[in-house]
Amino acid sequence: MGLRVWVTPIWQSDTITSVLEGSYRLVRNAILSFREMQKSGLHIPAIKYEDLVSHPESIVAALLKEIGIPANVLPRTLKAMDMDSQALVPFSQDKMVKLKNQTKMSDLDPEFLDDMQQEFEEVGVPGPYNWDENFRLPGTIIPK
Repeated sequence: MGLRVWVTPIWQSDTITSVLEGSYRLVRNAILSFREMQKSGLHIPAIKYEDLVSHPESIVAALLKEIGIPANVLPRTLKAMDMDSQALVPFSQDKMVKLKNQTKMSDLDPEFLDDMQQEFEEVGVPGPYNWDENFRLPGTIIPK
């Protein structure tokens, strides 16, 4: 029930601010879960979205190898990536590009940015004031 309370606005959002405010806790919680699983001894590879987009074959091949799936599925996997799996939700590629082009960091509520900065720092991830495109979680697959 609590999840529905803060996820529902994402589905109705039309600004990047709404999308960010509705989703940053989801990302934070995913990072916390990822780190807890790693601490418990589970080997979980991570993928950086930008690496996947810019080096799909390298990243997917490494991921398939990492999780023990035969390399012969690589062409089908890459073909499946041609489709926007988020096409019907607010995180579609088209919508996110449009929102990103409409909004600057300075347009976001400073209080929201302060909260987000603090929460991300608590999980060891750069917040909006010090985002670094080179940041990767431990265990991230690096493109070749």
